[in-house]
Amino acid sequence: MNIDKNKIKKNFSNSHQYDSAISYHKITLEIITSDILDFILKYYADNANNGCVKKLNILDAGCGTGNGLLYIKNKINRNHAGDFNFLYLGIDLALGALKRGKLKFKTNGISNEHLCCSDCEDMPIKNKTINIVFSNMVLHWLNKPIGFVKSVKNSLNLNNDNLFICSFLSEGTLKELNLCYDEYLSNDNTRSIALHKFPDANHIKNLLVSQGFIIEEFKIIEYKEYADTALELLKKINIIGAKNSVNNTAGVNSLNHPISRTDNTDHDNKFNENYEIKINKNYDNKNNNKSLCLSKHSRYLILKKVLKDYENKYTNIEKNVFASYNLAYIKAKINKH
Repeated sequence: MNIDKNKIKKNFSNSHQYDSAISYHKITLEIITSDILDFILKYYADNANNGCVKKLNILDAGCGTGNGLLYIKNKINRNHAGDFNFLYLGIDLALGALKRGKLKFKTNGISNEHLCCSDCEDMPIKNKTINIVFSNMVLHWLNKPIGFVKSVKNSLNLNNDNLFICSFLSEGTLKELNLCYDEYLSNDNTRSIALHKFPDANHIKNLLVSQGFIIEEFKIIEYKEYADTALELLKKINIIGAKNSVNNTAGVNSLNHPISRTDNTDHDNKFNENYEIKINKNYDNKNNNKSLCLSKHSRYLILKKVLKDYENKYTNIEKNVFASYNLAYIKAKINKH
């Protein structure tokens, strides 16, 4: 899959409502931090018996605004597990998200954190000093998961017990949208859009095994998101920065790239107030501006048709439109040397 990393940076850097709008991220983060707490308790108990307690190093790969650190600290406090000393390093590609995380840590009086703007496919940690690596809802944004897996392996401390946990959206996520779009293509294949392709969870599991990881837990959690309309579902995706970031080739456009519409050729207010298209008839042939505008107009028409079909097919008895998500969860380790 050819994901445009510049779009990823921009979308998540500008997703200022991310923390208030996320949903399934919280489900997996709760499970992740429970497993991390179990590891921390065992680690300190084992090392205390040996008379040598070393500070834990925790890496949050794709940390966003740093919710992972807050969840870990809250989990420790809620379970009265003690005051554990650990170093937290958060890595993310979106500088805007990191800045909001830094401010959030300051507000919460947290000072043992380090944030780094970097790509998870080539993380800057090479000296095998990390005890725990976790990644929540990130892997499906990567072009080369093998690069990420190798980076994780290079960062883990293999002289002690270690832990790697990742959650991600897997194959079958947003299947309703894909089915509606496939049906649209069967009727009109003259306009093509590249939709995001979610990874096969079993493939990722096998990838980890091929790199020497031992899988301790593997599961798929089925989750449904609900809204009043298909357009509202799309907004929920867009508002957290999770827009379609496939690097589309010429003539191929992103389905959920927001456009707004101001021309009066269509009086469907549900779409008009959210999608604007300005067609410049006095276009510059040299720059092919008209072609670009028509491309936006085509994208709007496709979106309208697909979402209308979506609402007709995927509305439950409570009159709510729904979307399906497959949340993959993998817990693994590498045997210490």
